Amino acid sequence: MKHTSLSKVLKRLACVLAALVIALAVAVFALWHNELATLSSLKKLSDRNEAHRDGAVYQINFSGGYYFDDFLAQGGASTDSELISFITQSITKGIIPMNIKTSTIACSAFTADTQSGDRVFGRNYDSSRPPTPPSSTRTPARVVTPPTPPST
Repeated sequence: MKHTSLSKVLKRLACVLAALVIALAVAVFALWHNELATLSSLKKLSDRNEAHRDGAVYQINFSGGYYFDDFLAQGGASTDSELISFITQSITKGIIPMNIKTSTIACSAFTADTQSGDRVFGRNYDSSRPPTPPSSTRTPARVVTPPTPPST
């Protein structure tokens, strides 16, 4: 009789644990489905080429809006620290504490509409052999990646 009650308790415990794991998985997916889809799309297209001093090339497809409307609605950011704080709070939903310090790099980026109606994107890198991450959106766009700067 003791064996039967112990067996029932263990079965119930296993069911409760399984339900908790499933509930946690559903919650993680509900909170971060866009971020998970983005991460799962990351692909390495080519290795670093030391002969040409090229960085590795990666492709990533971003899912979701990444809180840009919220960022604009709250007034943007005046400093790198404010931007980093907004991004980490938005992506982690405030659940995971993150403290990312600002760095001394100063990469820049721009977007523009051409006379023919195309939208272009360009950016520079402040390192000698940066990885190149072509990205895509759900709207037609041309991505313009400048050549890797010569090493100093």
